[in-house]
Amino acid sequence: MFIHWGLYAVPAGVYQGKEIGGIGEWIMNNAKIPIPEYEKYAAAFNPVKFDAREWARVAKAAGMRYMVITSKHHDGFCMFDTKLTDYSIVKATPFKRDPMKDLAAACKDAGLRFCFYHSILDWHRPDHETNFAVYHEYMKGQLKELLTQYGPIGILWFDGQWIGAWDRKKGERHLGLQDERPQLEVGDRPGAQAHRHYVEGRQLPAERRPDRRGRHPARERRAPRSGRPVAEGERRRHLRHRPEPVAEAPLRRPLHGQGQHALCPCIQLA
Repeated sequence: MFIHWGLYAVPAGVYQGKEIGGIGEWIMNNAKIPIPEYEKYAAAFNPVKFDAREWARVAKAAGMRYMVITSKHHDGFCMFDTKLTDYSIVKATPFKRDPMKDLAAACKDAGLRFCFYHSILDWHRPDHETNFAVYHEYMKGQLKELLTQYGPIGILWFDGQWIGAWDRKKGERHLGLQDERPQLEVGDRPGAQAHRHYVEGRQLPAERRPDRRGRHPARERRAPRSGRPVAEGERRRHLRHRPEPVAEAPLRRPLHGQGQHALCPCIQLA
């Protein structure tokens, strides 16, 4: 199960009384909301009905084996307890709790692998493009927090790798996170340049080029170093698709921009 949950749940696709096109988690960018104005949403973010055990129960009952959730999306708002910024659900909202801690415990009890989606770019921090060396240290510090505060993490699924300061070398360095965690699976996006027609000077075959909407295919996982042979990815499954039995579901290559994770039937909740 792949869950998008963050501060963008407050505007819920509406800004200044107008519906904003595009997916909900991109509203800060699509509506061109200034940072100080977007920050105000934090005061209204108080998900008092959040129930980690119920989420885990529903996921398990639906046949899920993983739960992948946004620790931080492109808006830069942290959905976990971080010591590196006050811009988090713990410090900036009336909720003042760490839902990731609750979900990690609930997933463990339910027999689900708990996993994180984490954005490389960060609209809340202009230095992600103007002073990437500083931002890179911030990012590495947060990755360390995510990998040490919540028990065993099954997957790190990155996104936002198209920013100008990012390159394949930096990405591969993050794939090195597996060196000390042989069971950790890391999506290939941080090392990928698949949004371009060329990778390291080689022209991409037609089936790997972005479509007209800029969506691109990508291998969404790297198997553990100690791991088993696996398929490259599996397409995102939406509720409108008839589900297949989990034990019998064949693994598929991802569609353009829609591959989420092998072995993980995924539902996006914006």
